[in-house]
Amino acid sequence: MALGQRPIRVERIGFMSRSGKLRKISWTEPMRSMAELWNFESLIDRSNYNLNDHGRPGQRDISESQIKKITDGIRTSERPYIGTLVVGMEYDIEFVKIEKGVEVMPGVFLVKITIYEGAPIIWSVDGQYRVMAVTRCWSSVKDAVEGDALSARRVIEESAVEPTLLLEGDHDILADLFITMASTKPISPSLIAVMDKSSTPNRLGQHVIRRATLFEGRATYLASAAHKELAKETGDAFEALYPAAAARSAASAVAGVGVRDRSSEIRDTHLDAIVQARTAVGPSGDEALALIGDEVVELLDLAHERMPGWREIAEGDDQRHRVPSAVSPLGGGRSARHRQLYRSGADRQGARARGLGRSRRDPVSA
Repeated sequence: MALGQRPIRVERIGFMSRSGKLRKISWTEPMRSMAELWNFESLIDRSNYNLNDHGRPGQRDISESQIKKITDGIRTSERPYIGTLVVGMEYDIEFVKIEKGVEVMPGVFLVKITIYEGAPIIWSVDGQYRVMAVTRCWSSVKDAVEGDALSARRVIEESAVEPTLLLEGDHDILADLFITMASTKPISPSLIAVMDKSSTPNRLGQHVIRRATLFEGRATYLASAAHKELAKETGDAFEALYPAAAARSAASAVAGVGVRDRSSEIRDTHLDAIVQARTAVGPSGDEALALIGDEVVELLDLAHERMPGWREIAEGDDQRHRVPSAVSPLGGGRSARHRQLYRSGADRQGARARGLGRSRRDPVSA
């Protein structure tokens, strides 16, 4: 049977370019089509890596919790951008036809690729979790006619992703490329704590870090040298004392989340419940979170002034920041709320119960 008479598995128009010896084709695919066609039950394949199997490139094993996290993110986001999905296959000219068009930029050609039935397997190289998440998310909302599911369905129908097909059949090379792409330097937990606003603990932590005197010029989320350079540019004083991730955890603990809760998911759920309990008496979710954050700030400010270790830091703040005591957040009188909390001992008991008093010199460094 002639090549043109064989059933077509898939046909796309994209841009072909090279990365050294590696040829690749990139295009844009509707997210709905990605979910229905470019999944592990249809066009592409994957397998866990097997040291004794040289017939397939292999991948890391699947984490259901990670798939769920990405799925939930896609379903709830108004901007579900998931980055480039990378797949790879052998360029077998018997089953793969590439028609080259114009050179749109040096070394970049507009092409039409046709993959016929019988072509080599298309392997997932990078993005298997995102492929699974898109597939599951679309499956859960595609028939929705109302509510949040309908909103998610419409967002997905309006969205697209960018696949890249590597024309490479050597499984060892595909495995090496997966390791290279999956081994990028991870983002530090502290930088995530201050940048990511998708989780309640992060938003609470950001609220507290921005406002608590204890963390002013002391919360770290960049490398120390980068922080010092930033402080030099702004003219602020800086001491690398408290990682932002630890400050975030302390804020959640003071708000009422148990420090011994067994997972971050459980701690997130508990904090969400604390916020929801506040919304039941009036304020919206954001307002309730801000109120809780203000209370945590008050407690930390009071502890900063009174507790051994923190008190010594506080006593040096006026000179360090050159703020007159009359207007310093550490000078003058305290609010009635502060006095009430201190008299009741709630701040001291709460600090002990949540492990904030481990060191007499520095009660919260971790």
